[in-house]
Amino acid sequence: MSDLQNVVKLALLEGQLMSGEIDRAAFLEHASAIGIPRPEAVSKADKYLGIAANQAALQRNLKSIYDYIVIGAGASGS
Repeated sequence: MSDLQNVVKLALLEGQLMSGEIDRAAFLEHASAIGIPRPEAVSKADKYLGIAANQAALQRNLKSIYDYIVIGAGASGS
Protein backbone atom coordinates (compact mmCIF):
# COMPACT_ATOMS: atom_id res chain seq x y z
CA MET A 1 0.00 0.00 0.00
CA SER A 2 1.34 3.42 -0.89
CA ASP A 3 2.10 6.19 1.57
CA LEU A 4 -0.57 8.35 -0.05
CA GLN A 5 -3.19 5.66 0.51
CA ASN A 6 -2.18 5.46 4.18
CA VAL A 7 -2.42 9.23 4.54
CA VAL A 8 -5.93 9.15 3.09
CA LYS A 9 -6.95 6.23 5.32
CA LEU A 10 -5.57 8.02 8.38
CA ALA A 11 -7.47 11.19 7.47
CA LEU A 12 -10.69 9.17 7.15
CA LEU A 13 -10.03 7.54 10.52
CA GLU A 14 -9.46 11.00 12.02
CA GLY A 15 -12.83 12.16 10.74
CA GLN A 16 -14.58 9.05 12.01
CA LEU A 17 -13.03 9.41 15.46
CA MET A 18 -13.84 13.11 15.73
CA SER A 19 -17.44 12.59 14.61
CA GLY A 20 -17.98 9.71 17.03
CA GLU A 21 -18.43 7.08 14.30
CA ILE A 22 -15.63 5.03 15.88
CA ASP A 23 -14.19 5.03 19.37
CA ARG A 24 -10.58 5.36 20.49
CA ALA A 25 -10.00 1.59 20.57
CA ALA A 26 -11.28 1.15 17.00
CA PHE A 27 -9.13 4.07 15.85
CA LEU A 28 -6.04 2.49 17.39
CA GLU A 29 -6.85 -0.89 15.83
CA HIS A 30 -7.36 0.56 12.35
CA ALA A 31 -4.30 2.82 12.64
CA SER A 32 -2.20 -0.19 13.56
CA ALA A 33 -3.56 -2.08 10.55
CA ILE A 34 -2.26 0.62 8.19
CA GLY A 35 1.16 0.61 9.84
CA ILE A 36 0.99 3.55 12.25
CA PRO A 37 3.20 2.75 15.27
CA ARG A 38 1.19 2.42 18.50
CA PRO A 39 2.75 5.43 20.31
CA GLU A 40 2.07 7.65 17.30
CA ALA A 41 -1.49 6.32 16.98
CA VAL A 42 -2.16 6.96 20.68
CA SER A 43 -0.82 10.50 20.34
CA LYS A 44 -2.96 11.16 17.27
CA ALA A 45 -6.08 9.69 18.93
CA ASP A 46 -5.61 11.91 21.98
CA LYS A 47 -5.06 14.95 19.76
CA TYR A 48 -8.15 14.27 17.63
CA LEU A 49 -10.34 13.58 20.67
CA GLY A 50 -9.11 16.83 22.23
CA ILE A 51 -9.97 18.75 19.08
CA ALA A 52 -13.43 17.16 18.98
CA ALA A 53 -14.06 18.05 22.64
CA ASN A 54 -12.92 21.64 22.03
CA GLN A 55 -15.16 22.00 18.97
CA ALA A 56 -18.14 20.59 20.91
CA ALA A 57 -17.55 23.10 23.72
CA LEU A 58 -17.28 25.98 21.26
CA GLN A 59 -20.46 24.87 19.51
CA ARG A 60 -22.35 24.70 22.83
CA ASN A 61 -21.30 28.29 23.58
CA LEU A 62 -22.50 29.76 20.29
CA LYS A 63 -25.08 32.50 20.70
CA SER A 64 -28.28 32.41 18.70
CA ILE A 65 -28.12 36.16 17.97
CA TYR A 66 -25.15 38.46 17.33
CA ASP A 67 -25.03 42.26 17.15
CA TYR A 68 -22.64 42.12 14.20
CA ILE A 69 -20.59 39.67 12.20
CA VAL A 70 -17.23 40.65 10.71
CA ILE A 71 -16.48 38.98 7.40
CA GLY A 72 -13.00 39.26 5.98
CA ALA A 73 -9.54 39.75 7.35
CA GLY A 74 -6.92 42.43 7.54
CA ALA A 75 -8.04 45.92 6.58
CA SER A 76 -11.37 44.72 5.21
CA GLY A 77 -12.26 43.14 8.54
CA SER A 78 -11.23 46.10 10.65
